[in-house]
Amino acid sequence: MEKVLLAIKDFQNIRSFSSFLSDDYIVDVASNEVDAINFLQENQYALVLIDFTSEGMNGQSVLEYMQKAKQITNQPVSVILDSTNLQQELDLFNIGCAELFRKPFDSIVTRKRIQNVITIFMLKKNVSAYEQKLVTDPLTGLLNRDGFETNVRKALKSKVPGAFIMCDLDGLKFINDNYTHQVGDNIIQGVGKVLKKTMPEDSFVAHISGDEFCVYINNAKSQD
Repeated sequence: MEKVLLAIKDFQNIRSFSSFLSDDYIVDVASNEVDAINFLQENQYALVLIDFTSEGMNGQSVLEYMQKAKQITNQPVSVILDSTNLQQELDLFNIGCAELFRKPFDSIVTRKRIQNVITIFMLKKNVSAYEQKLVTDPLTGLLNRDGFETNVRKALKSKVPGAFIMCDLDGLKFINDNYTHQVGDNIIQGVGKVLKKTMPEDSFVAHISGDEFCVYINNAKSQD
C-alpha cells in the first residue's frame, strides 16, 4: 500500500483524516515539523497533508523544506487552513500545492478530493515520464535527435549566446567488427557519460545516432 503523511498537531484533525485514508493507505503521522521532515527524508508519499492551523505544527517550515529539497514536484502536497486568505491561497497554489482543506471536513467529499489529488498527480507524472521517454536515447540516457532539436530551438529563441559541438568516434566500426557490438555500445555509453559530466550543467547533450554526438552549450560567452 502507498503511504500518506499527515503533518498535523491537532488530534481531532488527525482522527478525521486517518479515518478518511486508513482503508486505502498506510498513514504516517507527525505532530511537529521535525518529525515531519524526518519522515520526508526517509519516505516517498502518495500525498503530504500539512496543517497550517495549529501553533504546535509549523506547517510553513515543512513546506519550505519540501521546496528546498525539491520534493514538492515529486509528491502532491495539500494544506489545512483555518481562515479565508485569498493571497495566502494564491501563494500556496503558485508554489505547487494541489489542494486546500478547511473545517468542517465532510468524510465523503474529503475522501473524494484526496483521491482526485492523488489520481491527477499520478496521471501528470505518467504523462511526464512518457514525454521524457520520447526524447531520450535508450542506449545512453542522453537526449535523442528529437529531444536535442526541440531544446536547441527553445534555446535559440532566448537570444542567449551558445556553442554547438558535433563529434563522432573514430574506429568504432573496427571495435564492433572485432570485439562485438556489445563492446561498442559500452564505449558509446562511456563517452556519453564523459560528455554529460564534462559539459556545463545547463548544456544539452545528445546521442544522435551510431557514433555521433551533439552538444549545445547554453550561455557560452567565449570561444574557449
